[in-house]
Amino acid sequence: MEIKVEMTKAKYIAFFKSSLARSLTLIFLISFSIALLCSSLINYNPFNWNDFLIDTLIYFIVYQLLMYVILFLKYYKQLKKLNERPYTQTYTLRDHGINIDAEKGNIFYKWADIRKVKEFKSFVLIRIDRKLLYGIPKSSFATPEDGNEFLQTAQNGISEAKKRK
Repeated sequence: MEIKVEMTKAKYIAFFKSSLARSLTLIFLISFSIALLCSSLINYNPFNWNDFLIDTLIYFIVYQLLMYVILFLKYYKQLKKLNERPYTQTYTLRDHGINIDAEKGNIFYKWADIRKVKEFKSFVLIRIDRKLLYGIPKSSFATPEDGNEFLQTAQNGISEAKKRK
């Protein structure tokens, strides 16, 4: 049995930018809660709502700007690296494992070497070990059924390999 998925550079960059948008939303919520906490800890007079609101707003804006700058620098470097190199990967599920073909070379992982294959909202994550992960955007699959078949086949291969151990 052979299932192929090709991930192009454009699909990966689109996936990368959508994850950036989710990160910014999370940072917005965290920034607001930290600003409220800082304002309530520093503000000594709980009955003075004007000072409380102004302090909260100032802390929120400062913290938000700081987080956006840090996030922008982090993602900008990664996005620049992605744009500089050609990027096409093909993931092929085989009977004994998964083969990853890229422009720099090919890698084959046996099912016993793969820890987990997990589905998220917009991507499928292949975990080889603690530090080695492969993310495949769901947009890389031709149809949602292909994505489900890929996921099921990979999970079945991993569970069968664990039973053999």
